[in-house]
Amino acid sequence: MNMLRAEFDRLMVRTESQRCWIWARSADIIYSGFFILLAYMTTKSIWSIIMRTHSYMTTDWGISYAGGFVRRGLIGDVILHLSRASGLSFAEVTAVIAVVANLLFVLGAVLLFARLRHNHWAWLLIYTPAGLAFGATNPGILGHKDVLLLALGAMLFSGATLLPEGWKRTTWVLFGLALTIPLVLSHEGLVIFVPILFIALSALRLTPPVIGVTALIVLGLGAAVLASVMHSGTIAQRDAMIEAFYAALPPQWSLDSLDEYVAFWFVGQSVTDTFAFVATRNYIALWELPFAVALAFGPIAVAACGLHISRAFSDPKGRISAHLIVLSYVSLIALMPLVIDWMRFFIVLGILTAMAMAMRLRLTCGDRVETLPGAVATPENAAFRYMLGWVLLAALFVLTPGKVSPWLVHFGWNDILTVVLVGIASGCWPVLARKRRQ
Repeated sequence: MNMLRAEFDRLMVRTESQRCWIWARSADIIYSGFFILLAYMTTKSIWSIIMRTHSYMTTDWGISYAGGFVRRGLIGDVILHLSRASGLSFAEVTAVIAVVANLLFVLGAVLLFARLRHNHWAWLLIYTPAGLAFGATNPGILGHKDVLLLALGAMLFSGATLLPEGWKRTTWVLFGLALTIPLVLSHEGLVIFVPILFIALSALRLTPPVIGVTALIVLGLGAAVLASVMHSGTIAQRDAMIEAFYAALPPQWSLDSLDEYVAFWFVGQSVTDTFAFVATRNYIALWELPFAVALAFGPIAVAACGLHISRAFSDPKGRISAHLIVLSYVSLIALMPLVIDWMRFFIVLGILTAMAMAMRLRLTCGDRVETLPGAVATPENAAFRYMLGWVLLAALFVLTPGKVSPWLVHFGWNDILTVVLVGIASGCWPVLARKRRQ
C-alpha cells in the first residue's frame, strides 16, 4: 500500500510539473501555433482564390502595359513576362508571387513580435481578428495586391529592428523604401500606407547621405503617383490587356467570359463613372460606422494605452513617426469615397500600425522590452490574462471583421454576443476557483 501511495505521489508530482511547464511555455506554444496556422490558412486561401482566373483579384493582377503605360500595371507586366518565359499560366505565376509575399509577411511578423509574445497588451496587436489574424478570420479579403505591401512592411520593420546599426541596416531600410515606387506603380491606392513604412527611417542615423537618398525616393514616389493619376487608361488599352491576359491562360480557361465588374472594367473609366459605381457599394448606415472603426482599431488603441506607447514616440524621431501614422489615417479618410472595400484598407492600416508600434518599442526599449507593462505574469494580473486569452481565442474563431459586399460590414451580432459571454464566463471562473480553494 505504501509503495502504491509513493508511486501515486510521484506521478502526481510529475503531472503537476508537466502542467507547470506547459503553463510557463503557453505563450510560446500559442505564438508558434498561431503563425503556423496563419501561414497555412492564408497560403491555401490565396492559392485557391487567385486560381479562380476570372475573379476580381486575379484580373487586378492582370492589369498590364500590354496596350501602353497605365496605372497599377507594373506587376501585371512583370507576371506576363514571367509567364511567357516559364511556360506557366498567368494565374500560376501570380499565385506563386502572392504566396511567397504572404510567407515573407508571416516570417517578418514572427521576427518582429517575438520579444513581445509574453506581453498581454501586445496580444491585442497580434491575435485580434482585425489584426495579423485577418487571414485566418476572413480569407475573403485575401488575394489582393495588399500582400506585397504587408510583406514589404514586415520585412522592412523586422530588418530595421534586428540588423545591427550601421551600413547593413541603412542599406536594408533604404532599399526597402525604394521598393515603394514599384509598389505604387502596381497599385496607386497603396500610397495611402506608404508614410507608415517611412517610420523605418527612425532606426537610422539621419546623415546627409541618408537624407539625400530619402529625398530621391520621395521624388520617385511623387512621380509614380502623378503618372498613375494621369494615366487611368483607355478602352483600347483595356482590350489589349484583356487579350494579353487570355493569351497567358490555358485554352480551357480562355473559353470563360469575364464578369461585368472585374478589375479590367475600371480601366478607361472616368473618375465620375468609378465614383458612381463605388458609392453604392460603400453605403453603410451611420450607426454601424463606430462599430466598424472600433472593430478595426479598438484593440490597437487599448494596446497603445496598456503599453504606454507614448514613450516610444516621445523623442524627435518618434514624434515624426507619430505624424506619419496620422498622415496615413487622414489619407484613408480623405480617399474613402473612392475605395470600394475600405474595411479591408482599415485592416491593412491596423496591421501596419501594429508593426510600426512594435518596431518603435523594440528600438526605444531594447533589452528592456521584458519590463514593459503587461510583460510579466503576476498574481494580480493572472485573472485578467486568463480572461483576455479566452476572449481573443473566441474572437479569433467567431468574429469576421468585414468583407466586400453590397453592405460591406457584417458584424454578426450573435457572434459578438458569443464573445461577450465567453469573456464574462472566463472572468468569473478565477473568482469561483478562489472561492472553492478558500
